[in-house]
Amino acid sequence: MIEIRLAELSDAPRIGEILVEGFMNKFGPIFGRKVDRAPGIVARMMAREIRQDDAALFVAQVANRVVGVLKLHTRQDTPGDILFGLRLFLREVGPFYTVRAMIGLLLLHEEPAADEGYISEISVAAAHRGQGIGWELLRQAERWALANDKTYLSLHVAETNRARALYERFGFRAAGTVRPWLAERLFGIRSWIYMVKPILHTSEV
Repeated sequence: MIEIRLAELSDAPRIGEILVEGFMNKFGPIFGRKVDRAPGIVARMMAREIRQDDAALFVAQVANRVVGVLKLHTRQDTPGDILFGLRLFLREVGPFYTVRAMIGLLLLHEEPAADEGYISEISVAAAHRGQGIGWELLRQAERWALANDKTYLSLHVAETNRARALYERFGFRAAGTVRPWLAERLFGIRSWIYMVKPILHTSEV
């Protein structure tokens, strides 16, 4: 049985592991030979998110183990958020990898519109893929969007990412393509597809 719930502080280390495993094509180039530090760094960043009252960070749990995660970007980053990230990266990986990380994260950063529910992170542990967990996480994102008066869900997916088929089955449609040359140099991915799914509220059905 798949349980979807809000993330708790104790989930942060597992969330870090799942996100780094799922996006090694992003974290590998950013961290290079220090990629083993990535799960801990991501865990600390997610712990900060969980402490925020408005955080929309959900986990999927099977047999009392967290096996998936979905994060909705709900607010603009504050100077405090940026300073926290800089200090964390500098302490853990030094200035060179901090610069790489800041560039990489900024390339993939999105500030959502007021009526947009932007999915900034979604990943399922490799051993649990193909079991409907990603689908259930997307259903939770849709419920959140309905409850928070959003008119559409959105996300970016690498053109080579097989998860695009899941998003299309769920009702997402390509709404644009982004080809940042610096992202291609850093990640080796030529295009990122921006996908959108309208949210139908009761009055519109």
